[in-house]
Amino acid sequence: MNKGVQRPSINSRLENMRNLSPAERLAVAAAVSLSDAEKATLSGDGALDIHRANGMIENVIGTFALPLGIATNFQVNGRDYLIPMAVEEPSVVAAASYMARIARSGGGFTTSSTAPVMRAQIRDPHGVRINILAAKDRIVDCANAKDAILVGFGGGCRDVEVHVFRSSPRGPMVIVHLLVDVREALIPLVAFGLPLSPVAAGPAAPLYNAAPRFTVDAATGAVNNLHNLLTPFEFLVYGLIGVAIAALIAYPFAMNHARTAAAFVSRYVSHEAIIGTFVGLVLVIGLWEGGLLALAVILAIGLVGGLLYRIIGFNTGMQFMGYYAALLSVPAIAKLFGG
Repeated sequence: MNKGVQRPSINSRLENMRNLSPAERLAVAAAVSLSDAEKATLSGDGALDIHRANGMIENVIGTFALPLGIATNFQVNGRDYLIPMAVEEPSVVAAASYMARIARSGGGFTTSSTAPVMRAQIRDPHGVRINILAAKDRIVDCANAKDAILVGFGGGCRDVEVHVFRSSPRGPMVIVHLLVDVREALIPLVAFGLPLSPVAAGPAAPLYNAAPRFTVDAATGAVNNLHNLLTPFEFLVYGLIGVAIAALIAYPFAMNHARTAAAFVSRYVSHEAIIGTFVGLVLVIGLWEGGLLALAVILAIGLVGGLLYRIIGFNTGMQFMGYYAALLSVPAIAKLFGG
């Protein structure tokens, strides 16, 4: 049919339509201004010729005709329509026309639609990887600008690696690895970039000329250390915020590597090696903090404390920490009383 012709307004409420002959019903089509060619097509035995059918689907050998009826009484958004229906089952057209007549008494059908706009989401982690690698030199420069001291000692960021994980709890992820030459500095100090304490033992110590952990003002007796830089409430709030942010950042990364790391440790690292590493770290820190005397104290606390805990359940390690803190408070108390 000619879809370019503007059809005039019609009244779809057609009385006695079912009692008319097919030719008489077709004559009613003048209400929608069908052309003579369109009427001839509808009145013929086959409205679909073989050539047109061959252009519609594959392997055409003929056509199959269905009755074409008109459902009446339809009123949609205040306008009347005659609805063509090609069906083989009786009563379908009559039922549709009857229900449309019932709906017509209430104002007909009302429809609405949104704008024909679709949202297309593109996930291209590999494209992000290419963009990051293209800016590798700039990333390395920015990383090295964060720690001029480390760069001055010959270290610093050397390279950038980008890894794409297709599946994670948050969907596809792109993880960037910065390869940093730490010049034998302890990794936590490099990561934070803060002179936290003399724990940076050995060759890393000059990188972070940290202030003493515990100092007392000679005039006022005020104690100056990392604990009083923030109020207890500020320390709690900012600490919790830091933990929350770290968890949000690290959780997807950890989920991608948790099984691999656990399998590697259980397969290749013995418990004795882990314990030995921890003991070695404690000894290195003790030697740096107090020399051979510190090593003797650590060994005494470990041996005696372990025996007391096994025999009578007395935790000497916890007691020692209390004694150690009390000992550090003596200079401050002495200063307060003019000692």
